[in-house]
Amino acid sequence: MKYSPISFTVLLASLLCFAVIPAIVHADYDTAYNLFKEKKYTEAIPLLEEWCGTYPKDPRGAYTLAQCYVKTRQNRKAIDRLTIILEHHPEHAPSQFLMGMLTVPDSPAKALSHFQRAAEEQPDNEQYNYFWGSTLMAEKRYDEAETALRKATKVNPKNAKAQFDLGRVLLFNNKPADSISPLTIASKGTDKASALFYLGLAQLQTKDFAGATDSLSEAAKLTPDDAKVFYNLGLARESTLGDDVKGMEPYDPVIEAYLKACALDKEASDYQYRLGNAYEQAVRKIYTQTAGNDALSAKALDYLSKAKAAFTSANSDAAKDRITGVDQMIENIKNPQIIEEEVAE
Repeated sequence: MKYSPISFTVLLASLLCFAVIPAIVHADYDTAYNLFKEKKYTEAIPLLEEWCGTYPKDPRGAYTLAQCYVKTRQNRKAIDRLTIILEHHPEHAPSQFLMGMLTVPDSPAKALSHFQRAAEEQPDNEQYNYFWGSTLMAEKRYDEAETALRKATKVNPKNAKAQFDLGRVLLFNNKPADSISPLTIASKGTDKASALFYLGLAQLQTKDFAGATDSLSEAAKLTPDDAKVFYNLGLARESTLGDDVKGMEPYDPVIEAYLKACALDKEASDYQYRLGNAYEQAVRKIYTQTAGNDALSAKALDYLSKAKAAFTSANSDAAKDRITGVDQMIENIKNPQIIEEEVAE
């Protein structure tokens, strides 16, 4: 799991705001803790350092001090303090979780053990299971991630982030049908565009092409610069077309999506190949009707010219084979008697 320094700091700070620390009946600690609650972290630190020097095995004092260090951007000191307390109290779930949050940017594998221990100590904690599962997913340990994320979503089914990661894990684990429900829930959350994209992929894999078209169309509106969204939208639209399609017009929305994908990612061979195929298939629907129809022939030749250009850009063996067929169709349309003879046969 990757975090930018800014986003990680903001996330960590927000998580710490919800920490619940039981008060200890002791004047020095009470003073320090009240300063912590008042967000006077710099003032609280020397009092807490003195407290931890006197009571080095007290997990609550050490945890509060570690939080103050984090708030004042002294993460190294926070890690050192947590290391000491976890040697004595590995069962202290908040400290395990905070250690995981501090280590995950540089070492997700190391953070996993801390997230796991926190979740095991408090199995009904939505947050602990979510971060454990999401980190497992980032490490591509999908089976384990699925278990942890299911626990998180069971505790809070409305957690859109957990539902999103669960949906992706199920999709990565070749369970597209199971992924649709969590991704549908996630699509109502803040990361709507990404959730809709993955929902569209799941619907494509389960052959719900109409649903995939709707999901990916919405995703395209939200992320108009994402080539892969438009490419998969093209696949969805193309898959809704049956063998009984009449005319070239039904292929225009397909071509439009592939054109957008190709414009956004000019190096993607697959995108160019699908674009060329869409142009060619559109012409095949009216190929026999071009003989004696100058307007239709002109449009067909235009599409075939664009198909050839796309196949050329794709620059693959499969695309080169398709160019031969396109050239033959162009030659035949220019000589309508050939098409008439084909129809007569």
